[in-house]
Amino acid sequence: MVNSQRLIDAYFDDELTDQQFGELVAWISENPANMVEFTRASYLHSTLRDVLRGDDSLGVLSETAEEGSESELLVSAKSILSMLAEDAKSSQREAEARAEIERLAAEKLSVFRREQERRSETIPVPRNPFYATVSSLAAAAILFIFWILPDPVPTPVSVASIDDSIDAQWSDPSLSTAPGTQLFTLGNLVLTRGVVQIGFEGGAKMVVEAPATLELLSPDSARLEWGRLVGHVLRSEVQLTIKTPNASVTDLGTEFGVSVDRQQVTHLHVFEGQVSAATFDSEGKTAQQQTVLVDEAVYLRPKTGVIEPAPVDAASQFARRIPVPISLPRYSTGVGLAMGDADPHWQVVAAKNDPNFVPRPAIVAAPQRSYARHDPRRSQWVSLTAKLADLPPAAQYTFRMTLNLTKSDIRPNRLRGSFSADDLVVAVRINGAAVSVPKHESKKKSVPWVVDGNLLKLGKNTLEVDVLNGGKLGGEGGSPLALRVQWEEVGSGSLIGK
Repeated sequence: MVNSQRLIDAYFDDELTDQQFGELVAWISENPANMVEFTRASYLHSTLRDVLRGDDSLGVLSETAEEGSESELLVSAKSILSMLAEDAKSSQREAEARAEIERLAAEKLSVFRREQERRSETIPVPRNPFYATVSSLAAAAILFIFWILPDPVPTPVSVASIDDSIDAQWSDPSLSTAPGTQLFTLGNLVLTRGVVQIGFEGGAKMVVEAPATLELLSPDSARLEWGRLVGHVLRSEVQLTIKTPNASVTDLGTEFGVSVDRQQVTHLHVFEGQVSAATFDSEGKTAQQQTVLVDEAVYLRPKTGVIEPAPVDAASQFARRIPVPISLPRYSTGVGLAMGDADPHWQVVAAKNDPNFVPRPAIVAAPQRSYARHDPRRSQWVSLTAKLADLPPAAQYTFRMTLNLTKSDIRPNRLRGSFSADDLVVAVRINGAAVSVPKHESKKKSVPWVVDGNLLKLGKNTLEVDVLNGGKLGGEGGSPLALRVQWEEVGSGSLIGK
């Protein structure tokens, strides 16, 4: 059996579950008396319960009211159920239900007023002043229906979409950063990681770098609460406005960077074209306005509204394009090469037992039977020559990989991969800093390894691998020496040069 009082109480306390909401709607619909009971409870829950008292006023809510009386304005199953529908989670249902209630109420109120005007011409005003207020109470009751309804939920509007992203994530995990994702006027968007490029429906583009908090306002404007972004306007007929807590920046056919720090100071740097910048006082009035030209930078100060010059060398802080991640697999030894080819990324740069050794490219070499087989798509064995030759025992050779990083690259948090060697890898260095080497056996298996990517820097980087040949120092004979390194894709990282 449905506990109607419990459902009604939960409704007014805003604690109804979806299941309970369905039970309440079903209970109201099954009997007109239930509808009247819910209506009474609605009025008792409001401040009107102190006004609508006494036998006469309670008659307004009576289930026995005659057809054509004012109570028709109040006791309407369609109005009550439409009101309940406002609690549904679908914003579309809410908007449609509210519009329907407003339309019906407006129609009924208009009819009611015309009827009262007609009656006032022939019916004398009652001596009892209480009866003189009945008509106004009926109108107020209609308005009360709207008063108890929740405020309308703004309908989100699609104003932009994500063009591209690198290792990006919003604070709300339900929001996607994948290319093609539609972005709406939903309030603040908090980017906690990575970089996204947003394309506005008005034609402008914006590169936002984490951490940042922003709000999309329209197809050609956004608000940056704090963080850093770069705006791009590629055509003269396109406009982009970036608002900040104390300023506004409007492009005049340009590319510009905007940042807002924790003290709400706005920093503007113009890369191309020119930008109109303005600051505002506490009342929202323009405090100062200035046109900022190409290769100029300014600070837009809060509170004072002062616009003052800023260092132009800070332009390097801005990510003007979506960065290109490092393609680590192409730095694997011998990848995509034929037997005897020189590897463009790897060299043999030193021989510990030969002070006159001349650095040379590492060559894709034919493996011995005991080696793992070649896989040109992933990695191959490299050595000093294409045909493995016997080298002096206990000799140590240094293989070097060169990696050039630009400001457009993502520095990986870790370099992941594996290696095999004949005979042993005895040391590894990144830019001269030693990194640990996993324990392993001579040329038997591929050895997984992880290298700290934070040792990488902007510009030229070197990774050196020291390979020891077998045998005893000073011994007779010799044996082949070779190295095989295979890198894997790296998922996350940060911008180089920051």
